[in-house]
Amino acid sequence: MYASSWTSISSTRHHHHTTKMLHILLVFLQLTAISAAYTLRGSLAKDTLPLSAEELANTFVSVEPLDASSSAPYKTYLRKDGHFSLQDLSEGSYQLELHSINLALVPPKSYRIDIVNATELVIHEVFAGHSVSDLGPRASYPLVIGPVARKKLTMEREQFSAFNMLKSPMMLMSLGGLIMVVGVPKLVKHLDPEAVAEFQKIQAEKNKKKGPAQSRDMQKQINNFDMAEFLAGKTTKKQ
Repeated sequence: MYASSWTSISSTRHHHHTTKMLHILLVFLQLTAISAAYTLRGSLAKDTLPLSAEELANTFVSVEPLDASSSAPYKTYLRKDGHFSLQDLSEGSYQLELHSINLALVPPKSYRIDIVNATELVIHEVFAGHSVSDLGPRASYPLVIGPVARKKLTMEREQFSAFNMLKSPMMLMSLGGLIMVVGVPKLVKHLDPEAVAEFQKIQAEKNKKKGPAQSRDMQKQINNFDMAEFLAGKTTKKQ
């Protein structure tokens, strides 16, 4: 009877001891997982702040593992003070990018983040058009994203310029025609009458050399000229 009771007590003590060891093991595993996770912190450059409500709504930071099979991409929005944080990042290499409708990095670039362990993190700039393995300058931690410029989403209306209007081809042609219509008659009035008479005499001699038949044909062509057909690219001969 005493032997049976002792066996039962020993079995109960062994069960409690095993359960206690399992609890300790689970706590240890949880602490190990927590210690292996990393929290990434950063902010925008101070000269970009403060951000408007629209800029905050349209701006976020993404962190994507370079090994696509390791974990899903991370994403977080900026706080009002321009800071951000991403938790539970495991060891590995990542690419951080700033996404915004209103803001843009100058020059365009992203950041490569290498988490060696829970206490060591290395960040390098990666310029646009380069591979993530082609590392640029090393960045400090906490990361400061910059320099950042604001995009111009509207076009400024061009101011009226009389000079630009006058130098347009249509305006130059109009001015040339006006000068011919107004200026030439005035110029002829100021010419030497003898020079005008000499010019008219030369023109009359040229018309005589052409002959009356040629002059009549030319006059007939002028009379039969159809402006509508000419503009349409057609040629009509009337008898």
